[in-house]
Formats: sequence, structure tokens, C-alpha cells
Amino acid sequence: MINILKIKSFSFILKENSVFITNYLLIGYTFFLPLSKNISNIFFTLVIIFFFLNENIKDKINFILKDKVIVSILLFILVHIVWLIGTDHFEYAQTKISYMKHFLSIIIIVTMISKEYITKIIATFVLSMLFSEICSYFIFFGFIEPFNNATRINPVPFMLNHGFYSTFLALTLGILLFNLFKKELKFNYFNKFIALFFSVTIIFNILIISSRLGYILLFAVIFSMTIILFRRYIFKTIILTIFVISIFYSIAYKNISNFQIRVNEAIQNTEQIFTEQDYTTSEGIRFGFYKYSLEALKESPIFGVGTGDHINYIKDKIIDYKYPEPMLNILNGGENANLHSDYLDIFVQFGFIGLIVLLNIFYQILNYNQKNEYLKYLQVLLVIVILVQSIPQGMIYLSPINKLFILLLAVTLNLYQNKNDELKIGSK
Repeated sequence: MINILKIKSFSFILKENSVFITNYLLIGYTFFLPLSKNISNIFFTLVIIFFFLNENIKDKINFILKDKVIVSILLFILVHIVWLIGTDHFEYAQTKISYMKHFLSIIIIVTMISKEYITKIIATFVLSMLFSEICSYFIFFGFIEPFNNATRINPVPFMLNHGFYSTFLALTLGILLFNLFKKELKFNYFNKFIALFFSVTIIFNILIISSRLGYILLFAVIFSMTIILFRRYIFKTIILTIFVISIFYSIAYKNISNFQIRVNEAIQNTEQIFTEQDYTTSEGIRFGFYKYSLEALKESPIFGVGTGDHINYIKDKIIDYKYPEPMLNILNGGENANLHSDYLDIFVQFGFIGLIVLLNIFYQILNYNQKNEYLKYLQVLLVIVILVQSIPQGMIYLSPINKLFILLLAVTLNLYQNKNDELKIGSK
């Protein structure tokens, strides 16, 4: 009897403190998200438990259904489910739908996080990436032996590949750039120095890894964020930014061998695409996916071919190419096979309808009535980085990029725990 009372008392304490505990679990989840899939999964599993322990599920659902960004994400999930009708590859379709659980996590985060923890979560993400960056430099300069998938030439210590890592670095750089120039830090020279120092180290970290996507994201972030920060002087800012970035890339090309090699490879591979119809290189494979995807879309441009049917559909188109093996090897990659572009994966599966539903998510984010300047900046940063990286890679079916997107997006939205706050952030 005493034990039962103790259990009930303990359960009551957990319930009463569920929001407080969940916010610190989310901080832990944020820190390990770039570092360890297993540990971050443990943290978020606990977050889910406390979400249900907190109860008020019906009230939370009513709250999130008023948020246009969340509704646009739910509509995107619904498209995956509805387009199951008539699919010829149901098991593979189920795999694609399983990735949608990462998007559903936005419901938990938005309804459990409190606004006083937003800055802590963003800072924790930056801290985690700086730790990852330090490890990357230690590997590059030979202070420690490479571990996981990292090599001296491609020092990516914790993530599956350099494309993922460069996306995380680009988002971190964008956050630091805002902290470097925002008014609150005008007289805080120590914070300015820290933001400047790590902005520079992130830039060079992107240049020394073998990610051509990273080089593009670096330009996109610096160019777009500089314009946003100095939009009062828009013309001068554009001219000066292009000039400085051009000089910077020229210096990097002459002095960083890995950067020079990767750029030369990209130029050569691109030339081969158009002169020899060579779709066997990294760039060629992506071009081939675009070419054959557009051919497939001629047959079903409005509705696409259905959830999970796109891979086999494209295989049938590729088989007539003179050297189909490199493209087929990627498409035969099991449940993780994709067309190396969110736009193609969605377009071929769901046609123009699916693509519009996807782009509507980003429209709703940009159109969100976010009064906090920092959080609005973060929303714009997320949209720019994800839209750019979705051209040669994507985030919808790729973890942890989709998890990070949802996490950072969630903290910029109207929060359930602060719904009665006079200063709450509302949507239109």
C-alpha cells in the first residue's frame, strides 16, 4: 500500500513538472542531434513520454490546428497517405511514410517547449556544432586519429556524410552572423569576438571538407543573410558582398587543395554531361535523375506516380541509358534510395499537387507573423538553407536534417505553453 502511494506521488510530481523536465530533455536532444543518433533518440523518446504524461492532448491539438505552418506540414503528411491508393510498392511506400514521424514531432515540441528555453536550445545547437567543428579540425591537422566516417582529407567526425555536415554548418554560420551584427551585442566585444572567430572557423571548415553542396550553401548563407542584415543599403550590400565573396573564393581556390580539386572535378564533370552525355559522375548522376524524372512526369504531371513508386518508375527509364549502373546503384540502395533532390522525390511521387503542397510549407514559414526579429531571421535562414540544399540532396527523407529542420522551426512558432502570454508570437 505504501509503495502504491509512493508511485502515485512520484507520478504526480512527474506530471506537475513534465513541462520543466521536457524542456531540459529537449536541450539534451538538441546537443546530441548532430553528434549521436542513438543518444538523441533516447532523449526524444523521453520527450514523447512526458508529452503524454502532461495530458491536455485535445487542447493541444486544437491549439496546433490554428497554426498555418503546422497545418501545412500535416497536409504534406496527408498527401503521402492519400497517394498510397494504387501504389505498386506498398512496403517501400510505408518506408517513405515512416519518415513523416519526424515531421509530426513538431506537435510535441511546439506544445511542450516554453519560450524562456528557446535561446538555450539554439545556443546548445551552436555549442554542439562547435564541438563537432573542433573535432573536425583536430582530425584535419592530425592531432587525433580519424573516427567514424572521418578521414584526414574529409574530416566529418559524427555525421554520415559531408553533405549533412555542411548543411548543419551552414545553419550554424547563419545563426552566428545574426549574433555578430544584432544590436544587443553592440557593446559586448567578447561576444562579438566569439561570434566572429567561430564564423571564420566554420567558413574554413566548410572549405576543407569535400562537400560541393557546402560551397554552395556557404555562398547562399553569406550572400542572403548579409542582404537581410544590411537591407537598408541593399544596392551597395549586393555589390560589396559579391565582390568580397568572389575574392574570398579565389584565394581559397589557390590555397586550399581539397577545395581546388573538388571545384575542378565539378567543372570537368559538368562539361562531360553536355559534351558526352556522361551521367556516371556525381554531378552526372544528379543531372540524369533530373532528366529521367522530367521524362516520367510527362506521363503523370499532375498527380505523379504515387507514394513510393517513383524509384522503380525512374529505374525503368534509366535502363535504356548506355551506362545505367552508377544511377541504378544509388536507386538500388534499399529503403534509403532517393533521387538526390527533394523536388524530384516529391514531384515524381505526387506531381504538381505534391510540389505545391511542399512549397506551401516554406511560404507559410516566410509569411508567419513572427514579431521577434531573431526568430524571424531564423525562419528565413531555415527556408534559404533547406530550399538550396534540396536541389542536390534534400531533407524530407534524410535524418538528422529533417529532425533539425523541425526542431529549429518549432522554436520559432507560437508556443502552447505561452498561449496566454501577452507577448506571444502569433500567426496570421
